[in-house]
Amino acid sequence: MNHNKRKLSRSLVAGALLFSIGPAAMLVMPMIVGAYIDQLGFSSQQAGILASFEAAGICTASLLGLIWVKRLSWRLVTLAGLGCAVIANLLSIGVEAFALMLACRILASLGAGTVFAAATASLGEQDKPEAAFGIALAVQTVLLMAIMAMLAGIMESQGIGGIFFLLALLALMVALPVGWLPVRSERSGHMNKTTPGHDSSGGAQILVGLIAIVLFYAGALGFWVFLERIGDAAGHSN
Repeated sequence: MNHNKRKLSRSLVAGALLFSIGPAAMLVMPMIVGAYIDQLGFSSQQAGILASFEAAGICTASLLGLIWVKRLSWRLVTLAGLGCAVIANLLSIGVEAFALMLACRILASLGAGTVFAAATASLGEQDKPEAAFGIALAVQTVLLMAIMAMLAGIMESQGIGGIFFLLALLALMVALPVGWLPVRSERSGHMNKTTPGHDSSGGAQILVGLIAIVLFYAGALGFWVFLERIGDAAGHSN
């Protein structure tokens, strides 16, 4: 019993960190969009396209988790996603061409979305999934506040490359607790045996839930990504 509790606690720590760091680029996207325009000379439309493709990549990779979640090792998939994010963020440093930046950010978002899917699945394995997601959101909020506080100084000294380096470093750091994630779900087999027919009705509810989440974030992100631009237009500094 104690061993199982320790296992779940470690899984919660790993899941909460990965849940927070996976979509970190979208959480600080207002700063990135501002840097796209001010430092790289991209137009507002180009900056919006980059942000949109990054959000779409995370969403797509997260949805693809429905395919591999019962087939592949969550740890290996997470490590692959983190590796992809680290490489793509490092490649983004120094890029000034729009097309090349777009390719790098799509690659980074696919890695981030994969990590986010694995983290979400891991949190769902907890005895109290609702509490686990609440903890993960609290961790995400604290980390976001810390990252945003650091970004202004990083941008002044290192520019947008400093942001991408920080994102790569964070992805590398959260690779350390990946070994605490479950390899696969330990609940699905039991659920399938005890509740036949659950998958058909439950699958529809999951799909509706995912669509609702996507629509919610699509509306929120449309305003969020240009928040720094709105503040800049109002005369506020970073």
